[in-house]
Amino acid sequence: MPCTCHNHLAVNVSRVNRIDPTRTTPIVSRWVKENKVRWNALKLAIRKKIVDEDCFGLKPVEHDILKMTANVRDYAFESNPKKIESFMDWLKRMEERGILTTSKGHPVTKAGQGLWSETYVDSAFREGIRRAEQELKPYPEQSKFLQAGMGGPMHADALGLVYSRNFSSLKSGLAQYENTLSQELALGLAEGRNPREMARSLEEKTDVSRDKCLVTARTETIRAFHVATINTYRQAGVEGVKMQAEWLATDDDRVCPKCEELQGKVFTLDEIEPMIPAHPNCRCTSIPYFAEGEEATSDESNMGE
Repeated sequence: MPCTCHNHLAVNVSRVNRIDPTRTTPIVSRWVKENKVRWNALKLAIRKKIVDEDCFGLKPVEHDILKMTANVRDYAFESNPKKIESFMDWLKRMEERGILTTSKGHPVTKAGQGLWSETYVDSAFREGIRRAEQELKPYPEQSKFLQAGMGGPMHADALGLVYSRNFSSLKSGLAQYENTLSQELALGLAEGRNPREMARSLEEKTDVSRDKCLVTARTETIRAFHVATINTYRQAGVEGVKMQAEWLATDDDRVCPKCEELQGKVFTLDEIEPMIPAHPNCRCTSIPYFAEGEEATSDESNMGE
């Protein structure tokens, strides 16, 4: 028989994976893996440029001209500031080839359209819609207002904003990375480091920036999922249904105190929309909640799906 309890959706929580409530771990894993591949390729290019090609001219001059290539010791006769400038120009070209590309390896537009990571943002967004529709499925009075998939303008606009944010985060991270490498180069040249020492220090800085991008991948996956979920809840409330959202945190020893305190609290859709992700690497999500007295029919046969 139909459920009329204002907390009727609590039964749905039992079928949610409390360790990964968004069920986006496979998406994050693929995104992280590709991120590592791209950043590790950049590391190899840096080592080759500094050590194998001796771009700064830090090794003793090789007298056997047959062993030399056209790219060896590119900046050997430049001043230190010019060496740094030339190397950073080269680095930006490498970033454009490996980090700021489309999935097919083409340069992205200035707005970041077609960035390779959009594939994962898109997957997370679709998963957010699917999950929200699943949560609303027992309540046909609400779910009948849902648009099909991602075809609606509300979803298209929201997804575009998530794309833009992801690209801006990447560009900001690369700007910080370039500034760090420029400072490290200046220090290394001033201290007279050999090519291997120079390459090693830049590789360490590259690892730090790579790891920051991995955090961004995890965080933006949750953001895309959450935005799609809230948008879907909004669609279900277009006829005045007083729909809200209940905070659902992970249920393990890694959940942060801030998110744990918010577990089970109820917010309006406008309130909760900017709250998730609550911090980098956040894994929280929201489930629909109807105000007490709001009629919502329920088909109990759907509860076990």
